Amino acid sequence: MDLSLIVEKGIDILINKNTGKWIAIKNNEEQDLKIIKKISRELLIDKFGNKFGTYLWSKRIEMSEKIEDKFCHQMNCLVINVTDSCNLKCQYCYANNENKIKMIDSETIIKAVEKFSERIYPNNLTVIFHGGEPLLAFEKIKEAVENLKHIKNVVYSLQTNGTLLTQEKLIFFKKNKFLIGLSIDGISDENNSLRNIDGKIKDYTNKNLEILKNNKSFVKPLIVVHKKNINNIKEIVNFFKNNDFDGLVCNLLFEPENFDNCVLDDSLFDNMRYILDLMMENYDGENFAFSERDIRLLFRKVIYGFIDEYMCMNSPCGAGKETVAVDYKGDVWACNVLISKTEKDNYMGNIFENSINEILSKEVKISKRNIDSIPICNECPYKKLCGGGGCCGFVTNQRNNLKDKSIYCDYHFKLITYMIDSVMRYYESDIITNF
Repeated sequence: MDLSLIVEKGIDILINKNTGKWIAIKNNEEQDLKIIKKISRELLIDKFGNKFGTYLWSKRIEMSEKIEDKFCHQMNCLVINVTDSCNLKCQYCYANNENKIKMIDSETIIKAVEKFSERIYPNNLTVIFHGGEPLLAFEKIKEAVENLKHIKNVVYSLQTNGTLLTQEKLIFFKKNKFLIGLSIDGISDENNSLRNIDGKIKDYTNKNLEILKNNKSFVKPLIVVHKKNINNIKEIVNFFKNNDFDGLVCNLLFEPENFDNCVLDDSLFDNMRYILDLMMENYDGENFAFSERDIRLLFRKVIYGFIDEYMCMNSPCGAGKETVAVDYKGDVWACNVLISKTEKDNYMGNIFENSINEILSKEVKISKRNIDSIPICNECPYKKLCGGGGCCGFVTNQRNNLKDKSIYCDYHFKLITYMIDSVMRYYESDIITNF
């Protein structure tokens, strides 16, 4: 059956799992319990479905097709993995943190940017410098960017742990309109204790906080959520909000070796719910004055019915289509989390040996992960809204199984339900829909 009824305290949600369209109706808990005793769930579905069925089916399908044509599977992001090396050994990092000397050269960066930017012109190409620690190759990045001034449809970004950031580098990044993601797991030494900084955690924390506060227009905080900071998430979020940041990113851990550090109990939902409540306090009915990136993007998808251009919330995801990753050798992979020394299922070619058409036409394994073929997703009422529980690459890496359940499945179910309830309370309405 396509229609599902979700009965929660204070709210009933009727949803078509295959279109993602829903209608939410405020209930009185005592009254609702009386109804459930008298009427079967199937009859309630029929009752609501007969009244709103046309909207729950046709309008979503029509809109989905148009939005998918516009946004989905258009190349727009190039991740350049400039090195495997890193000057830290964070316990949870999915990148290879062994100290190696292999670095990308500026020629490889230039070749990759020229070929992919030309392929999608006049649309913008977002180029993200990644690692390892990309600032270990700062001179190569700088040389490449200086030699790419003639390309006008490129937007640059870089993710760093911040330890190698200097005023000189910050001036260069600001001048060239970079967006910098600065990793910091909180505002205390305990929050950052998984970074293994050899007794210099306090210096690291203080330095990164100062960089963030002094350069907030283009340097943004990236927080990895784990057991060492989950109990301080509210304090961390309020710190950035009270210091006039417009938002932050909270990344969840996925890797198998990180299970001991993953937050899988109700404290994750409780803290993310707090962030959503904070966002709703600063919501004008269309935009948030302060937000967490993934919650904001999920909100857009759930409440407004958008199939967002953010590939990590789509199924199949955009790996190998909307984004590709280039390593220091010029090898092209479907995504930076899928770069492998042993597995070639997500390898797409080499920028020096293959044409862009050859590279982008390559079929990759990750594209076969689809919510319609994942048993637990296919039965879930929220399957079109959730997208499979997060990054497909990380989920697949858990057990090398394309049909594996995300460890954050229950969390996403609770969060989506709470989002719908939050909007109902915001509008003080007894009935709301996303159609």
